[in-house]
Amino acid sequence: MSQVSRPMQILLGATVLLAVAWLVALRPKPSDAGGGGGGSAAPPRAAVAATRATPVVAPRTHRSAPTPARHRADPLLARQVAAVGAALRRHRAIAIAFVDLGAADSRALAGELAHVSRFGGRALTLSVPIGRLSSFGAITREVQVTTAPTTVIVARDGRATTIVGFADRFEIQQRLADVVAR
Repeated sequence: MSQVSRPMQILLGATVLLAVAWLVALRPKPSDAGGGGGGSAAPPRAAVAATRATPVVAPRTHRSAPTPARHRADPLLARQVAAVGAALRRHRAIAIAFVDLGAADSRALAGELAHVSRFGGRALTLSVPIGRLSSFGAITREVQVTTAPTTVIVARDGRATTIVGFADRFEIQQRLADVVAR
């Protein structure tokens, strides 16, 4: 180290200090939406997941069935779950975005989804907080949702695909138009 000049030693020390600060405190953290911590950050914009088309089966419930306690506490959630169940039974297309409203890309996706066409009642669109994912087992049982935002597109025949990350209204509307036309 005696052969290296003093300014070069200071620069090297500052670089090492910056690298340690980056690793400890400044590095972007992965989203908690997927649970379990660790892992990689969310995929880039509009990264479409390589999904297999998976049939989604409508839940078989009787209209007078009692509402589970977790839905009674949140009437909006109860209406959303009921709307998804009805859309599945009636073979309507569904675009459901699972979002983390604390993240900018999720808020932007929810805003974009609000402008997507419902194709004259042949499609249902809604945004749901990722924390409510387990309430939509009829949708998520066969399709993996591990990060927010993720948009699940369910065709009229019950086959589901996902769009992981931000997607604009035109991409979602085109995907919905494709499944409504089937």
